[in-house]
Amino acid sequence: FATARVSEGIPRVAAVLTDGRSNDPSATVQAAQAVHNDGIYVYSFGIGNRISYEELVAIASTGQGNVFNVSGFSSSDFGGVLRQLQVSTCSTPTILETGMEIATTLPKGSSRLLQYEFPSMGMTLKVDITVGNLVVRGSFSVQNPNELTQDFSVMSNGNDIDYFISPELMRQSTNNDNNDGRRTKRQAPMPTNGTGANVYLSIVGLNDDNTFVLNTTFGDTTESFPSSGTSVLGSMVLMIVALLCFFLFIWI
Repeated sequence: FATARVSEGIPRVAAVLTDGRSNDPSATVQAAQAVHNDGIYVYSFGIGNRISYEELVAIASTGQGNVFNVSGFSSSDFGGVLRQLQVSTCSTPTILETGMEIATTLPKGSSRLLQYEFPSMGMTLKVDITVGNLVVRGSFSVQNPNELTQDFSVMSNGNDIDYFISPELMRQSTNNDNNDGRRTKRQAPMPTNGTGANVYLSIVGLNDDNTFVLNTTFGDTTESFPSSGTSVLGSMVLMIVALLCFFLFIWI
């Protein structure tokens, strides 16, 4: 994984195949946790009936959802599982830490899927776009958010993206209405290190070529600019006029 293209938003994915049980289950769990903490997404395969399902769940990144049980080593046994794995890996997000930069180019309609542990103070998404336009769809519960499953979205519209993902947005997005009108918490999946909630981003290219550099920061670091130079000049003129009127009033 030393040459993995994480800096381009390409996920690191590993598959573990076993037809037996570990000689040291606790060491296996610790090693698996270290791999998870390093941002590597793991699928586990148990072959035959001499495996430990509990160990396979511990090895896989998100528990049972990434565990596959295969009866044997033949191609017929693996055929359906491999097709399912292909679909799963194509929707696997790249696990990143806040502050890690990615730089890449996306063709039209292509996407990058990113996963961050959501900080308690929120995080700011900064995308410097050299060519093209992007739409960023975000979710606190769905790994591959789209128009129907997104909790928020922001489009570049010819500009760079500077967007604060606030804790309030996370709290609002992880609540659903029951049929009786009561609010209930929709739990977002826990990250592999077991602390906090996750935020998932889908970066989609809108033009033929879309080149950008994406980074994130802790808290609200969005930049605010005056709405226009005219408004600033107008304020200065009003201030000068007010001062002149004041001095004229004193003089008279």
